[in-house]
Amino acid sequence: MKQEESKLNMRQIAKLAGVSPATVSRVLNGRCDGRSESHKCVREVLRSNGYTRKKRVPPKAIILCVNEYNDGTATAHSLKILSDLDEMAARRQCELITIHTSDTKRIGGKIADNGISGVVYLGDVLPKNISKPTVIINRYAVDEKCSSVDCDDVLGLEMLFRELKTLGHERIAYFSDISFAKHDVHPRKSFEVLKAFSRAGAADPLIWDFDIIPGEDDRVFAKIADDFLATPRGKRPTALVLCGDTYASFAYKAFGERGIRVPEDLSVAGFDDEPFSTHLSPPLTSVKKPLETMSETAINLILSALKDPAAPARRILIKPELISRESVGEVNSGRGRRGE
Repeated sequence: MKQEESKLNMRQIAKLAGVSPATVSRVLNGRCDGRSESHKCVREVLRSNGYTRKKRVPPKAIILCVNEYNDGTATAHSLKILSDLDEMAARRQCELITIHTSDTKRIGGKIADNGISGVVYLGDVLPKNISKPTVIINRYAVDEKCSSVDCDDVLGLEMLFRELKTLGHERIAYFSDISFAKHDVHPRKSFEVLKAFSRAGAADPLIWDFDIIPGEDDRVFAKIADDFLATPRGKRPTALVLCGDTYASFAYKAFGERGIRVPEDLSVAGFDDEPFSTHLSPPLTSVKKPLETMSETAINLILSALKDPAAPARRILIKPELISRESVGEVNSGRGRRGE
């Protein structure tokens, strides 16, 4: 009896084999020597699940993914984007080659050596003189020749501020790390935050801008907590919005050491919906970036540019999602959003 082909998708195969979707793609398309342990694991998963190998189809495009974060600064988000790009490229019958560098010469050499069709760039500063169609992902592009796809951060902040206003919050503080928002086009700088507040119909926020030196987070949030307690009760903020979830644990620690309860005394919300946000106590309300959609859009932009090289660069912003959890409550309710 003929064995049916496996119904597993590429991500499921990768999980079973303990490898990335890109490795599975290379094995399926015959672009590997099959001698490494990871390739052998993939073949064994395919064999045990009755996979029948199809004839190799040449890729529609070979896309170079340049990940600037090669010095230990990679976040959970950048790793998730790399994984999603792998899968989206495979779905569109493209080959994705990933390198971790910001060195222009190395990027140029990789483009020349591998017949690269286009480039997806994940990082802060795009190297000059990339000759192929390029898309910056998770950042706004400042180069008119380069397309970009990003989360609409200002819309995400507006959604969050509207939620806080609905729950009765009028005195809202916003924490911004200046080094985090160091680029002029960064959408979470103070002036963009004011725009989001205005669109949400909220009063201007109290903005705490800090240029945090690595290792100084505890000191900064200790000062914020002390300033909160030094403010008369009727004038204290009732909610604090953090420019990134990464600061939440420092905020929780400083507040807890001083008897400031979340959300009873101060509601706290973040941005990015990092994986650890659900494990904080209380779990953190946050704005979730549509990373999978962003990755899919980036691959599609490259393919579109290959079809029409004369088309102008595009700037695409994708709507995020507000994830409500127990760190935000109604003013004076003493209860979390989901604990009502």
